[in-house]
Order: sequence, then C-alpha cells, then structure tokens
Amino acid sequence: MKSTNNKLSAIVGKFKNNKISIRWKLALYFLLFSMAMLILLWIFQYFILTDVYVEIKKNAVLTYGDTLTEELPDNIYKSSYLEKIRKIGEENDIYIAIFDVTDPENILERYRISGVIGAYKLHSVSDEKLMECANIVRQNGSSVFFLYENDNGETEISQNQYSGSSDDINLVYATIAMTPGGIDYMIMLNSVITPLESMIQTILILLVFLTFILIIVSLILSFYASRIIARPIIRINNEAKHLSDGNYNVEFNGGGYREITELNDTLSYVSIELEKVERLRRELIANVSHDLRTPLTMITGYAEMIRDLPGENTPENMQVIIDEATRLSSLVKDLIDISVIQNGTTKVTLKTYNLTDSILEIFKRYTKLIEQNEFKLDFVHDNDVYIYADEMKISQVIYNLVNNAINYIGEDKTVIVKQTVKDGTVRIEVTDHGMGIPKDKLEHIWNRYYRVDKEHKRAVIGTGLGLSIVKSVLDLHKAQYGVESELGKGSTFWFELKTVPKPEKSDEDDNTTDEK
Repeated sequence: MKSTNNKLSAIVGKFKNNKISIRWKLALYFLLFSMAMLILLWIFQYFILTDVYVEIKKNAVLTYGDTLTEELPDNIYKSSYLEKIRKIGEENDIYIAIFDVTDPENILERYRISGVIGAYKLHSVSDEKLMECANIVRQNGSSVFFLYENDNGETEISQNQYSGSSDDINLVYATIAMTPGGIDYMIMLNSVITPLESMIQTILILLVFLTFILIIVSLILSFYASRIIARPIIRINNEAKHLSDGNYNVEFNGGGYREITELNDTLSYVSIELEKVERLRRELIANVSHDLRTPLTMITGYAEMIRDLPGENTPENMQVIIDEATRLSSLVKDLIDISVIQNGTTKVTLKTYNLTDSILEIFKRYTKLIEQNEFKLDFVHDNDVYIYADEMKISQVIYNLVNNAINYIGEDKTVIVKQTVKDGTVRIEVTDHGMGIPKDKLEHIWNRYYRVDKEHKRAVIGTGLGLSIVKSVLDLHKAQYGVESELGKGSTFWFELKTVPKPEKSDEDDNTTDEK
C-alpha cells in the first residue's frame, strides 16, 4: 500500500513539476478535447435539441405559409396553385388546409386540403375552434398554434408552448388572405413533431454508442498523433544533449513540420557557433598563456640574475623587469576593461570635444617609439571636428587602432590616420601597408586574441586585445565601423561618428557631460 502511494505521489509530482513527457501531454490534451466535445453533445441533447427541432419546424411552416398566402388572391382557382400546395405538402410532410371564413354564421368550408391526414390533428378540429383561430388571426395578422388532445380525447388549440400529455406535437401556422371577390380564406399549415420523446430516446441511445466509439477512437488517435508530433522533438532533444558533452559535430534532423525544421536549422547554427567559440576559447587561453608566460619568464630570469650575479644590478636590467611587469599590468587591465564593457557595467561619459586635437595629442605619445624604430605617423585632415562622445574611450579606440597598425606595419614603416567629414559624419581611417587580412578572416578579427596568422607573435606594443576593446567601445557609442584589407597591400580600419557644431568659448570652458 505504501509503495502504491509513493508511485502515485511520484506521478502527481511529475504533473506538478511539468516533467511529464510531451508525448503523454499531447495525448492528454487530445483526450481532454474529445471529452469536451462529448460533454457539449450531451448538453445539446438534454437542453437544446427539443427547442432547436421545434424552431426548425416552425420556420418551415412560416416560410411556406407566407408564400402560399402571398400567391393565394390571384391563384386560388388555378390548377398550378393547387399543384403547388400538393407538392409542398408531400415533399415537406405538411398538412395544408384552406378554409372559407368570410361569414362566421355559415359552416366553414374546407376548400382545399393537401397532405395525408394520418397523425395531423387539424382535420379533427371543430368549426368553433377554427373560428376562434380565425378571429385570433384577424387580430394578430398571423399566428402559431399548438394542437393536442385533452383528457376526453378531444383536440384542443393553444397559443402557448405544447404542454399536453400526447407524444405528438402538432404545430399549426395560420394566416388569412382575401381574394379580389372579397372572400376571406384562412390558410393553415399543420406540421407534426412526432414522436418527440421517441426521437429523443433514439438519439440518446445513438449518443451513448457514439460516446464509447469516440472515446476509443480518440484514445487511438491521441496516442498515434502525439507520437508522430513528439517523435521529432524527442529526437532533437536527444541530439541536443550531445552539445552539453562538448560534441559540437551533431547533425539535427528532426524533420516533421516547419517549426521543427526551423528548430533544426537554429540548433545546427548554434552547434557551429559553439564549435567556433570553443576553438577561439582554446586559442585565447593559448595566446594569453603565451603573453603571460613570456614576461613572467623574463622577470624571473632577470631577478635571479641580479640576485645571483654580482654587478648585474644595473639600471638596464631593472628596466627590463619594470617593462615586463608593466606589460603584465597592461594585459590584466585590458582584460578587465573588456570584461566590464561587454558585461554592460561601464559608464559612458559623453561631452562635446575636439576630436582633431585629441588625435594630435595621441600622436605625441609615439614620439619616443618613432625615434627608436624610425616609424612614420601621418595624420591627414583639413579642419577641426567636434563630436559628442566619451573622449577617453574614443581616444582608447584610436590608440588601439594605431597600435594594431604599428604591429602589422609594412616595409615602408608608415601608418596613415585620415580624418574626413561628409554629411554631418566624421570618418576616421587608420591604414597600414602590411601583409593584409584574408577576406574569410575579416569577420573574426574583432574577437579577443584572434590572430590571422596561427603562429602566435608577440605584439610590438599593446596586449593583443586592442581590436576587441575597439569593437566594444564603438558598440557603446552605436558607431559604424569596419575594416578593408587586401593581401600584400595592407589594411584600413575605420569608424564613423556624428559631428556636432563647434561650441562657444563659454561652453568649451564648462562642457556638460552625460553618463550612460
């Protein structure tokens, strides 16, 4: 007993925690839908069927009654009209009688009768009752009556809903039409709703059988359909589990229908991108490890040399240690900066400033490097340009682009920075004449530590994270940027920002800033 309770608790827990298989869920939904349809059928049977059936019969006699009344004055003596009455009566199982009600004192003449008498009670209604009907019709224009037998077996006429003891409901629709000769004729159409109780009982029996059949069919269809629908999803789920194991060469072939096909394409794209990320991650670890190991080795070697060898404590050796320690510090700083920017926790301090002057200030930092390595830095520009941006971060962008150009400089040892303005936009281009970048590699160069050449080379200056920082900063400014390159001829990195008017002197001295 305890074991059974535990199993039931586990099943209930699966439902509550939404861990039930999609196949069983779909089957359950199909069953619930079938049960809802059956409930609606039973509700219709018990509460709506009788009223709907009577209303259909009522509308039928109303339609034919109005048609015959409209045509009677001009056609009462024509054989075609009598043929039409006969045809309507036979085809629609309606008893049709026409009475002369011109003179209430005279006995009513049944002028035209159509239909088999059978269960129709209209033929046994007394003349007095028919005259009562005629008077009601004269007052109302047209009326609907219900005929039934009283306890004495006599036919009674009622304007209320049928409430007699008979199984048959006789529905009568009566109207009066006048001929050109001044004779009033009452047209009465009698439709039998019979036997209503027997009909309902028959439908009830059929509904019981239909219920059992639908339950069986819905069970079969629900399990079969849910299996077909769930099969590609289960297959994709099983294939996706391989991604968590680091197997990115998974082929997703769920098939089935459009949404599953789209999911296949999406997961296949994800697996390809994950494989790229994994490959880049390994390269990043290898490259960072290389750049960390080299200065650490040099720092350790020079420190041991100074410690063990007399006279080696020279300013030159100490400078090597300082330079390598500075390189390590720069590498760590750049890694922190790029993480902060890409995590969205950095703030951008926007202000209006002179971009041209800022670039000239950056060039001054390269004076010593130019003298030592005979580099040539050219800044091509016409006028001063003002922008609304974070000066420190845009300076970092320019500094990193120039460093990148120096690291891949060509034989002419020239780096050209060009500033152009067009349609309210300033474009900064940094060009080197080095080895260039293959077209299939261009989309990857903004990744951290991505190297076009797989043989890792130590940068002349910088940490190797410059282009990744450039991308992050320019994305923060919503700037346009890109690279154009040709193998053997060099590369041009560029970015574009909106220009702003030159501020007044008073504004230059007290620029407002915004933080984002």
